[in-house]
Amino acid sequence: MRIFSSSIDKKLKNIYVPKFISNGNTLSDSKKIFRRLLRLAKKESRLEGTSHLPKNYGNFLLKQSLSKDKTKNIIEELRNRVNAYIEKRSKTDPEEYKKEIEKSTTFNSLVRQEIGKGNI
Repeated sequence: MRIFSSSIDKKLKNIYVPKFISNGNTLSDSKKIFRRLLRLAKKESRLEGTSHLPKNYGNFLLKQSLSKDKTKNIIEELRNRVNAYIEKRSKTDPEEYKKEIEKSTTFNSLVRQEIGKGNI
């Protein structure tokens, strides 16, 4: 099974691999980290059942996030915190971070755990 099965996977790869490289990882390690995170996200999607959502559900979420609702800022803030956490961990202790990613059942569970610890 190919990990990059859709154009969205390739777009995400083109966004995140350069970020990992800019944090001091090699191209090979950056690709491995991305593949691991993508696999975890897809596994979590299957477990949560979100892989079977209607195709237009993303449009609904986009419209909802673009509304004047105050929750929009919360979603953006969380995304910014998670991205900052990923950058910080891949710079400060990349080997330990890779081990934690591999030990984690899903990327979401890793994020939840780090939020609980106050790291995100």
